Amino acid sequence: MLISAISFWFFFVIPHLFTLQKDFVYEAEVISSDNFYDQTKGAFNGASISATKFSYNVIGEQNGVLIIKNIFDVHKLTGEPIFSVERLYGINPITGKHVAGFGDKNRDGYLFAPKNLKKGEPFTYWHINYDGPAHMQFVDEETMNGLTVYRYETHYEGVTIDQTKNLTNLPDVGITKGINLDPYLQLWIEPQTGTLINYKDETTAYYYDLATGKRLYPWNTFSNTFKHSSITTQVEIAKQKKLFIFVINFGALTAIILIAFILFLTRSLRSLYIAKKDAVKSLKKLEEQQVKLKGATTTISLQNIQLEKSQKAMLNVLEDLNIEKAHLVEAKAKDEALLESIGDGVIATDAEGRIVLMNQSAQEMLGWHPENMAGKSLYDVVIIEDDDGNAIPHDKRPVVMALAGTTTTTTTTTTTTTTGPTYNYVRKDKSKFTVAIKVSPVIIDNQIVGAVEVFRDITKEKDIDKAKSEFVSLASHQLRTPLGIIKWYLEVLQKEDYLQKAPQQTKEYFDEVSKSNERVLSLVRDLLSVSRIDQGRVKDAPKPVNILEIVTDTVTQMQILAKSKKVTLHLTLKAQKLPSMYLDPLRFHEVIENLVTNAIEYTQALGKVEVTVGTDNDSVTVSIQDTGMGISAGDKVKLFDKFFRSQEAVTSNPEGSGLGLYVVKSYVEQWGGKISVESVEGKGSTFTVSLPIAGNNEKGLAPLKAKGGDNV
Repeated sequence: MLISAISFWFFFVIPHLFTLQKDFVYEAEVISSDNFYDQTKGAFNGASISATKFSYNVIGEQNGVLIIKNIFDVHKLTGEPIFSVERLYGINPITGKHVAGFGDKNRDGYLFAPKNLKKGEPFTYWHINYDGPAHMQFVDEETMNGLTVYRYETHYEGVTIDQTKNLTNLPDVGITKGINLDPYLQLWIEPQTGTLINYKDETTAYYYDLATGKRLYPWNTFSNTFKHSSITTQVEIAKQKKLFIFVINFGALTAIILIAFILFLTRSLRSLYIAKKDAVKSLKKLEEQQVKLKGATTTISLQNIQLEKSQKAMLNVLEDLNIEKAHLVEAKAKDEALLESIGDGVIATDAEGRIVLMNQSAQEMLGWHPENMAGKSLYDVVIIEDDDGNAIPHDKRPVVMALAGTTTTTTTTTTTTTTGPTYNYVRKDKSKFTVAIKVSPVIIDNQIVGAVEVFRDITKEKDIDKAKSEFVSLASHQLRTPLGIIKWYLEVLQKEDYLQKAPQQTKEYFDEVSKSNERVLSLVRDLLSVSRIDQGRVKDAPKPVNILEIVTDTVTQMQILAKSKKVTLHLTLKAQKLPSMYLDPLRFHEVIENLVTNAIEYTQALGKVEVTVGTDNDSVTVSIQDTGMGISAGDKVKLFDKFFRSQEAVTSNPEGSGLGLYVVKSYVEQWGGKISVESVEGKGSTFTVSLPIAGNNEKGLAPLKAKGGDNV
């Protein structure tokens, strides 16, 4: 029964749990390179870089088969189209294989790769560029961002890849000439889930004579590969799938074993009960027969036979229980071996936070033996502190939040560049180490019955990040002094009479030098701000300030920039008087100036920027609304990350650093406030800063945490 249940789970239930869904979407950004051949020169012109959107999405379903559209859209970095192709596939949602009779043509093989791919196992894949069967051959096992992947390759041996129909826009192609390819394709596959983590191709395209089939000369040598951010995204998706599979299998296996044990125990108890009942009846019959003078011997003999049968039945039950006990011991040993093989620390608790399980890695990191911790409260044994040695409040511990149901999964990754709390575990010997924690509640019948915590030591990562920040700070300090001297001399030269008499071209060169120096100074100031924020070295100077006055002065100063960009800048005061806010006026001015500058820079001529100051419940709010290009939903998630700039922002203003919004968010959150953004692509964005009024005084709203250092 146990074997049948396990087989049913792994070979029927599991495959249906991990089918492709109707809302399946796969997207990746690809870096493309083209090197076109100049027939007149007899040589290639040199590589040019372009961007490609590579995506799969379900557009329909027919008879249980998913119809998936695959798009490969190549365009210049300026947005001009270069090449685009679409394919329609019919895919079995359970196996991930192509289904004949569906899509725009019959194909075999897989959408990506088979699940549970064995090392060295080949498979067939169809790539959109070549639309021919790619018989992928195993090359090597590699690691990407901590994830084990298999690398495959193919040269499309025995397959002719003809792109004539897709390139009829080229001169004479489709009339007297055709184009075919010599491709070399590589795939990186996560073997358990069959997820495509990265691909890379290096291909040469040739013109050939349509009449004779003879190759004439090259057209283009091109290559494509995933951007690092897309690789990172696919790695994280694959890790989540693998973790989900592990949790599902572990929970299901445990449940099946428990059910089987209960069934066998029930059967055994029932047999014992029947045997006892039969024994009682037999004894009663013996007593009745003893009263009688005749037939006693025959009756006793019959009862003895019945008792012997019952005894044999009881012995059989005991034998079955011993066999089942051996199976349970074996299953337990396998589960323990699996936990011990995990490199991260794993601790499981019940609903009260008492430890029920701890693996070898957790024991080594914390210095505790599992037998000494079983049944004890996790909160008493494992102490969590912040970087200042203060204990993390009980209700802020990840396990407590998971058990309370405030979050289904609590993840904390702490390095010196995060703005959230830092978690440090205290070992048995009182030494400390910084950890990244992930906690998931265990839910049965909509009830939280426990939690599983997975953690790892990130002390080395933290030290490396700290060293990086210190290097950036040192380099920025060293750059700022000579740049300041250059600026001073440039300002002196501007006041000299002979520069006024210089030729116009000389004046223009001088202006460009001055602007370039100012841009570099601005970047150095941003780097210093970020470095000091990361290292906790920002010295805040909070005092009571008039929000209305600072915002009004800032908007007035920014009118010059707005007029130069032909943008209307308007200020609306919904409240004529606001309570004084206790914060650093220079940093608050920097926050508003940064947001207004961004709004002006990314709004087209004749557009409008509206700055509004008011209150919302118990907070003072400052909103900056523009009619600019807007922000995509995908970019909003990364908008406040260091150095992040969307492709549209880079195209519109190539000189930005991607640091301003990170600095703004850091300042606002350290003041106890929040910053939010609402945006519609093509229509504009609204950034809102909210600062709480309640408790905003010298003992209320906290200034930026400082550990020494100058003002940024």
